[in-house]
Amino acid sequence: MKKKAIILLFILVLSFQFKLLAQQPVMDLREYLGTMDFTVIGNVIEIQLDKSVYPLSSQSFIVLDYMLDEKHVSKKIGFKGQSIVIEKDKLFFVDSVIYEGKTLPQVKVYYHNQTALQTDFITRINLNFLDAGKLLREFSVIRDILRKNDKNNSYINQFIKDYFNEIYGTTSETQLKSMIDQVLNQ
Repeated sequence: MKKKAIILLFILVLSFQFKLLAQQPVMDLREYLGTMDFTVIGNVIEIQLDKSVYPLSSQSFIVLDYMLDEKHVSKKIGFKGQSIVIEKDKLFFVDSVIYEGKTLPQVKVYYHNQTALQTDFITRINLNFLDAGKLLREFSVIRDILRKNDKNNSYINQFIKDYFNEIYGTTSETQLKSMIDQVLNQ
C-alpha cells in the first residue's frame, strides 16, 4: 500500500511538472517545430510564444511561406495574445479556392517585424495535419496489443510517444499527451 502511494505521488508530481513545462511559452520556435516534420493533431494548434523573443502585434507576426499546387503562398499566421494559431482550413484556402490535402511540404517559417523592416528565417518544415479520430483509433489498437502482452500504462505511454515521433515527426507535447491520456483511460 505504501509503495502504491509513493508511486501515485511520483506520478502526480511528474504530471504537475509536465503541465508547468507545457504552459511555458516557446522561446525557440525552431527547436519547437524542428527542421523536418511537424504534425498538428487535428486541424488547429495554438502555440504560446515568449513575448521577449517573439512579441506579436499587428506589426510583428509569424509568416508561413509555401507552395500549394504550384502556387506560391505567403500567409500571416493569426494570433491571440502571445499565441499563434495555425489553422489547416486557412492555410489550404487561397484566392477563394479550398485545396485538399494534409501536408504542406517545405514550409518556411519567418518572424516578420514591419516596424523594423526585418524578416528573420526561423525554420523549414513539412507541416502535416493528422485526423485526431484516426490517430485515436490507431493508438487504441497499439494499446490493446501492448495490454495483451501485459505491458503497463507507463510502458504503453512511452511506446506510443516514441511511435508517434518516429512515424509522424515532432508535435505539440500537450496535444500528444492529451491523446495518449485519452487512450490510456479507455
